[in-house]
Amino acid sequence: MINYLTDLVYPHQCCVCTISLSKQEQNLCVFCLSELPVTRFWTYTQNPVFNALRGRANIEYAFSYLFYTSGNITSQLIHDFKYHGVKTLGKLLSTRFARELDDQNWFSNYDVILPVPLHRRKMVKRGFNQSYIIAQAIATQLKLEVVTDVLVKKRNKDSQTKKSRFGRWRNMENLYAVKNFDKIRNKRVLLVDDVFTTGATTEACINALQKATPIAISVVTLAYTE
Repeated sequence: MINYLTDLVYPHQCCVCTISLSKQEQNLCVFCLSELPVTRFWTYTQNPVFNALRGRANIEYAFSYLFYTSGNITSQLIHDFKYHGVKTLGKLLSTRFARELDDQNWFSNYDVILPVPLHRRKMVKRGFNQSYIIAQAIATQLKLEVVTDVLVKKRNKDSQTKKSRFGRWRNMENLYAVKNFDKIRNKRVLLVDDVFTTGATTEACINALQKATPIAISVVTLAYTE
């Protein structure tokens, strides 16, 4: 009864168009879900994410779920998820992505999922790691283990926003380290992040992970910056 009265005063609204949602809808209405700029990268291996990393990092597969451009629906959703703490939105999008990956059977022989870590100071400030939320949802669908005590961030990097491609790479150099090598040694590892931009973060993480000699590393991100 209380929930019903609350909904009358503060109806659940779509994050994008603000229309009132039905009981079956969560965060996004059916129309806005249908308008998501889905990449379909997981339908072919030689996609823009994989090609951006090829030659820079040793990977098996790389996929992203949504196209991200300034002002588009994805940028709004990512902002709500990361900076307004709408975790259910992150889970919704990640679960939909995971189902697509599961249908293609790309990661049936993978062992563990690693979210890209936040520095402890940023973790305290934000209260959660968005990459961990994404990894959890994907792991549930793919029946994999999420491991958070292998890849660590050694320092809180400067903002990447206004840096050149080379500047981003230099800013990421030696930023990540690996501990508990045995948890990924001789295993297939799926690395998870929120947005793929230049690939500097991904490259830095993979280079660190290679020291533990996993069998293979693949990458998935919720969004890809065009």
